[in-house]
Amino acid sequence: AGSGRLVVVGGEAGVGKTRLCEELASLARQRGASVAWVACWDSAGLPPFWPWRQLIEQLAGADPFAIFAIDEASFDVARARLAATVGERLRSAARGSPVAIVVDDVQWADDGSLELLVHVAPLLRSMGVLLVTTLRDPGMVWSTLGHGLLRQASRLGLLGLALDELGELVEMLTGSRPAEETIRTLHRLSAGNPLFAAELVRHLSREGRLDRLSTADELSIPPSVRAVLGERLAGVSGACRQLLSIGAIVGAEFRVGLVADVADRTHVDALRDLQEAVDGAVILRSGVDRCAFAHPLLRSVLRDDIGVARRM
Repeated sequence: AGSGRLVVVGGEAGVGKTRLCEELASLARQRGASVAWVACWDSAGLPPFWPWRQLIEQLAGADPFAIFAIDEASFDVARARLAATVGERLRSAARGSPVAIVVDDVQWADDGSLELLVHVAPLLRSMGVLLVTTLRDPGMVWSTLGHGLLRQASRLGLLGLALDELGELVEMLTGSRPAEETIRTLHRLSAGNPLFAAELVRHLSREGRLDRLSTADELSIPPSVRAVLGERLAGVSGACRQLLSIGAIVGAEFRVGLVADVADRTHVDALRDLQEAVDGAVILRSGVDRCAFAHPLLRSVLRDDIGVARRM
């Protein structure tokens, strides 16, 4: 109807943010909208404003390098003009038909791209442009720019699948509904994460164990799931990871004082180092002296990385 907005879809890796946006893009095309899709990359080698360069090229067919040829030192002066120019390109693209834009993995966007997004967001209210960004890990620590972005946006947080929904997913993947005990075990291990659940189902099906799965089973983690969870653990220091590994032996929930004693560390030092894991959404505080792993499989990854003798 000629009035757009910015929407931020947040959630952990594998929860379905990109899949939801793929369905949105398909629906938008069916309704006659133009669709543009760009992804941000965790790479320091990309030029500034990389997602915006791709968007302008897709929507306007213009030379993005001419628009974004701005000296970094003068960006504070030029940012209003740049936002106006980009806004006009978006408005022009939406004159013939509505426009749906997806910016995937915005947490990896450079500061210039984020700042431009903050400035463009209010302009969308007067044009037929829906701009949807996906944001990984709602527990991540955000910069001032990130908070500015969230203030300008409508937010949609995706959670894991419920028990019945997970059963439907397994039925879609295998062609038959497994026993309720199997569904409960998969739900416990995956915490309802669709990607993790699907990978576990494929892994167990290849081993012929899916129909025999019980709530007491401990499973090996598929490499694809381990890689996703490894990204979250990569952000913590060695000192923090040592404490997490001890906590993984204790259980899904652990007492900070106990972990500190085992590591021969002071309680204060342990609390300080574990804060990295809280900030990185690896663990959650469940009390003054208690923490719990944010996802059951994170505990499994840490525990599997410790040799049997060390576990003992």
